[in-house]
Amino acid sequence: MYSLQHRTVKATTRDHALRELAVHNVRRNLGKMPVVVPARFGRLFAVFRPSQTVSFVATWMGTGTAPIWAWVISYWLLLPLAIAGAVRGRRGRRFLLPFLAPLLLVALVVAIGYGEPRYHTPTDLGIIVLAAAGIERVIARAFGTRTGGSGRTETARAARG
Repeated sequence: MYSLQHRTVKATTRDHALRELAVHNVRRNLGKMPVVVPARFGRLFAVFRPSQTVSFVATWMGTGTAPIWAWVISYWLLLPLAIAGAVRGRRGRRFLLPFLAPLLLVALVVAIGYGEPRYHTPTDLGIIVLAAAGIERVIARAFGTRTGGSGRTETARAARG
């Protein structure tokens, strides 16, 4: 491998050799896909070997692990709320495609590529919006209020008269 990285080796020669190595590696390991793909999704959500994943990301970003842990934990906290928001939106027959399409794209990339927590970045805006809807649902249930189509609570409507 060192010989391929030497300055005298042409880029096209190096690219061709590395591509052949990659294709050979993929073919040799196709049987491991049922184990590898779930592990990739585990890395994406930092639930597969979380300490190792955080360490990898911190090293790659050139930072300590504390900010990465904060990022991962905040994502773990948002995700169930986003799921609750998506359920609420689905039950209310809301158009969720703008929030779910990036998730589907990320799932495809991770399934054919590799798992990396930063790959969920395109989904973050949708996760936050859906989490806000989930938080609203939790608050409405906690205080015994129901929301209608406008998002305003029944109590607020009654107060307006």
